[in-house]
Amino acid sequence: MRGFLLSLGIIDLYSSGLKISGSDWKHGGENLQKKRESSNPSGINFQNLISIIPLSFVVFLSGCVKQPSSNQTGTAKIEQKEAVAFLSVCERTEQVQKAILEALAKTECSEVTKKELSSLLVLKINKKKLKELKSGDFSGLSSLHQLFLSVNDLNHLPVDIFSGLNSLRELDLSWNKLNHLPKGIFSGLSLLQTLNLSANDLKTLPPGLFFDLNFLQALFLSYNELRNLPPKLFSNLISLKKLYLVKNQLTFADKNHIKSQLKPYGTDIRF
Repeated sequence: MRGFLLSLGIIDLYSSGLKISGSDWKHGGENLQKKRESSNPSGINFQNLISIIPLSFVVFLSGCVKQPSSNQTGTAKIEQKEAVAFLSVCERTEQVQKAILEALAKTECSEVTKKELSSLLVLKINKKKLKELKSGDFSGLSSLHQLFLSVNDLNHLPVDIFSGLNSLRELDLSWNKLNHLPKGIFSGLSLLQTLNLSANDLKTLPPGLFFDLNFLQALFLSYNELRNLPPKLFSNLISLKKLYLVKNQLTFADKNHIKSQLKPYGTDIRF
């Protein structure tokens, strides 16, 4: 019954052009009544009004109020991506820590400031026997243009590993052991121009993997085990000039489908 009464009050408030906050739902008729009174000096009390309205009419009005569904709420939570936690240089993976110190010509990790991190443009962690990375390893590198991680032993990556690298232009992950890429891992890298994923163990790629990469010009996926790629995987790559897929397990149909996606952009495709 309380929900019906609140519904009637809400409709009454909407008709007055008032906005209803989350706290109004929580505290019920008291808050709604105060808002109604403040907007209507004549002092009409909707709770008194309810007492003379048939219950069937109240039920009808309550059904007219559109409340957010659980699905809508859940979608909003999924789309809202939290920023990766900042790690001090001393807390980062050993190889990442050493590469940052070398790039900044520092000897002690405790000496590195956030300002110095944000000034880095290039970070090279090639051939370092790197087996894993953790969330926050690249936090604070907001000006980074090039990140080289080739010739290591990486077989998986955290979904937020590149979060915050909004200035990144080139990312090299070639010659690792990656067998899976989580959906959303390249989210936010809207300025990325070159992505090298060659010579890994990738068998497939998740739908929408390259969705944000509107400025990507070169994508290297050769020497993997790719087959049965998702439809429209490359259709959003409007700036793509090179796509290399040499030495994979793509079928004739796969290749034709890829060509049809990129035909409008004049992309150089190599199988």
